[in-house]
Amino acid sequence: MQSRLLCILMLSSLLCSCSGSFKVKSQVPTPLIQPMPLTVGTYYPKELRQYRYEESNEARKEWKIEQGDAQMQMFSQVLAGMFENVVDLNQQQGAADLILTPRVEEFQYTVPRETRSNIYEVWFKYHLQLHEGSGRLVADWFMTSYGKTPTAFATSDAGGLDLAIQMALRDSGAKLLMDFSRVPEIRQWMEQNLNKSTLAIRGEQP
Repeated sequence: MQSRLLCILMLSSLLCSCSGSFKVKSQVPTPLIQPMPLTVGTYYPKELRQYRYEESNEARKEWKIEQGDAQMQMFSQVLAGMFENVVDLNQQQGAADLILTPRVEEFQYTVPRETRSNIYEVWFKYHLQLHEGSGRLVADWFMTSYGKTPTAFATSDAGGLDLAIQMALRDSGAKLLMDFSRVPEIRQWMEQNLNKSTLAIRGEQP
């Protein structure tokens, strides 16, 4: 009886050490910049809103990492600084000059024992689509981001990955902010339409 109980305790300990789950909370701030005079709508598809990374691999831990809320918050915070008006089209209807639809295309990570280094690393790949309010596609592009944190800042794999994801989300926000107007199709649209949108917001005639 005692040997059976000991086996159960050992198995439970092994299972706990080989699995992990946590929910990511975004800490990406709103950028303090001059916003563009546009109204942008955000549409977060279900796969982003409920995004959860799951992995069950004999060579790695069994992970369940909830990221949907953090991803939406990151985009919302950054866009709120980039544009004069942002409308959450998942919550309400409204007119918008442009509508952004983001998706997480890929998530990857490494832990120190896999790379024999002292850092946790995380990569995101996003698929972004930008439409006019009328529905016409303006741009369709991919964006990647990277985050890392040293083992000195983490007491567990879950803690290390959480911190690395936070850094990757910050990198995602910075990439969106810096690269948005550099996408050729977006730059062309803005050159053709930004002055019209500025006049409309001010209530002036073109």
